[in-house]
Amino acid sequence: MWVKRVSYIILVSLLILELVPVISYALSSTTQSVITTSFNVRNPNYPVVLVVGGEGKNIKLDISGSGNTYTISVNPGVYYLYLQGGSYQITAYNASLLRVIPLPRDQGVVDYGIGKNFQPYVLKFYTVYGSISYYNLKAEEYPTDLGSWEPVIALQQNVVLQVLTTNGVQEYWVQNVLHIDTQNYTGNMEVNVWNFTTYNAIMNSNELYFTQGKVRPDVYIYLQPSFSFYVSNGTTVVTTVNNSQSGVTIMFGIMNSSGTFYYDNLTIKVPGFVTSYFLVDGENKTGNGLYYDAELNSGGIFGHSAVFTSGTAVLSVKYRLVNGTIISPPNFFPYSLDTGERALGIEVSPINGQALIEPGNISESIKNFGAQELQLSPSTTTTPTQSTPNQYEEYTLFLFNNTLVSGNGVVYDPNIWPVGILYDPYNGLVYVADYGNNQITVINPTTMSVVDTIDVSGGPIRMALDPINHLIYVTLSSSNQVAVLNPSTNAIVDYMPVGSSPIGIIYAEGLIYVANSGETTISVINPNTDQVINTISTSGIPIRLAFDPVNGMIYATTNKGVVVINPKTDSQVTTISLPFSLGVAVDPSTGYVYVAVASRDYVAVINPSTNTVVNEIVTGSSPTNIKIGGNLMFVVNRGSDTLTIINLTNDDVVAIMPVGNYPQGDCIVGNSIYVANSKSSSISIECGQQFC
Repeated sequence: MWVKRVSYIILVSLLILELVPVISYALSSTTQSVITTSFNVRNPNYPVVLVVGGEGKNIKLDISGSGNTYTISVNPGVYYLYLQGGSYQITAYNASLLRVIPLPRDQGVVDYGIGKNFQPYVLKFYTVYGSISYYNLKAEEYPTDLGSWEPVIALQQNVVLQVLTTNGVQEYWVQNVLHIDTQNYTGNMEVNVWNFTTYNAIMNSNELYFTQGKVRPDVYIYLQPSFSFYVSNGTTVVTTVNNSQSGVTIMFGIMNSSGTFYYDNLTIKVPGFVTSYFLVDGENKTGNGLYYDAELNSGGIFGHSAVFTSGTAVLSVKYRLVNGTIISPPNFFPYSLDTGERALGIEVSPINGQALIEPGNISESIKNFGAQELQLSPSTTTTPTQSTPNQYEEYTLFLFNNTLVSGNGVVYDPNIWPVGILYDPYNGLVYVADYGNNQITVINPTTMSVVDTIDVSGGPIRMALDPINHLIYVTLSSSNQVAVLNPSTNAIVDYMPVGSSPIGIIYAEGLIYVANSGETTISVINPNTDQVINTISTSGIPIRLAFDPVNGMIYATTNKGVVVINPKTDSQVTTISLPFSLGVAVDPSTGYVYVAVASRDYVAVINPSTNTVVNEIVTGSSPTNIKIGGNLMFVVNRGSDTLTIINLTNDDVVAIMPVGNYPQGDCIVGNSIYVANSKSSSISIECGQQFC
């Protein structure tokens, strides 16, 4: 989805991860199992890389997608194969681990926690160092947005922080990123700390202490305003953690010949804090499905792609273990597992435990690490059912400057973080919950432009429309409130307290229901008095809500499945077992319930008569929000930055379209779809008669 070029120095970002604990290998104790994962192939010109682990030979792989099913047996090892574009599922039998990496990706030094014997190992550490030595390094970056070519690239240091408390485990994805202008080798730094404890975990601002950055619903962000320092040869990016009695401080620094400079820090004070450390674990995942890996990657910035054009670079990583020992990764691979950026025109080779980067074909990198090509022959062939709408226009509305451009665009402003989006059919306007600015942005679809902004403190997330009183209710996750917006005057007219960290909200049967994601309750509001009249207890933490007009039930996605609630008794009826899910919607003509299973990359179809799952529709990565219009369903996938369009008459995917970076909400406006992109600070607008 990246359509634009900008000049970068991809390899110069220095990521330093200090690993503190001792290495543990899982050898004979490794559990052999069945592992299933879903993935998307966006560009069939690039291979899909497989890393397969197991104690014995003859690991069976079943690969299905795009109308084909393939079966092949392999030994533990690294493989690559070419597949046509589309959505796929792979199942490995008698395997201890499986990594699936569709290219292109960022490249560099990536420690999967998988040894040269293809068995998992565990590392615990306090500091990580990521160094770069470069020689005439040049690159070009192209984002799909406004602006001319710019000689800027990024080098990301990514690692998982595990925080142990007496109440359980918290997990954070820590990013220390160096942006480099390759014309003059000046740089600036970016910090992102994401809460990955669960799929819908948020950053608790009451536990965070900082001086420079900003807090979004699920991430802490700091970006230096300018390219303020010279990136010398041999620069090292350093990330370290210091534990105290009450919590942990993450320190972000740069080290060169002049010494070490820590430019930002974030303190997390957690009740019942025990200890914390960075973690590499080749066998397990975080609460939201992220791998415990450590990465020092080169690529574009803010979700873009970068093309390496000349010169060479050497990347190296060191860990400072918890016992003070400094080591290199026991093994590493060239491709990132988790980032959204891309590195093109680059080839990586392992040299004495370091990564040599030079111009070349990115598909050749994996061959340098001993990968073998898999030649597949379909065991079962069916006729693909996907078709793509041939009449649509795509636009991007950038919220930071109210600029509309044709096509898909990505420009990131960390001050703007759109999440929820709602269309008001009574006044014809679109309302966007901008968590970053504590505002509601108002868009006129006729002109596709911003016409108003409404200040609302407390972190606006999601919205619901009361059609009787013509009022919009907004969840404020930071202040534990719901705001009431009068769309006739575009003014906030009331606030009311609800439960902790409210997110999902709906209007049903004359009442407002609010999912309190910081606890296991749903608040019930009477919109005639703007008072909470009841609190419903749920068996899991509620996230999103949907009302089924056919059977009169409310469906709530939680961390323990989908909870069914009877609004007549304000009580839980049953729980439908599903992996962790986010968005939920109901087809009003059939009553069927559709759930975005973000942890497994599909939409579950629930029959409301039996409350059972009757189908699974493969989507993009991490489906987040669902809207239904007529016989079509629109699913935004924040992991793959796409919009999946599904025909509800046969549950077939009819189109997969690129949108902005980290989409989290969508709404239907006439014959158009509006998508809120959090990390693009934009609204994608897909216009077409075939949409609705």
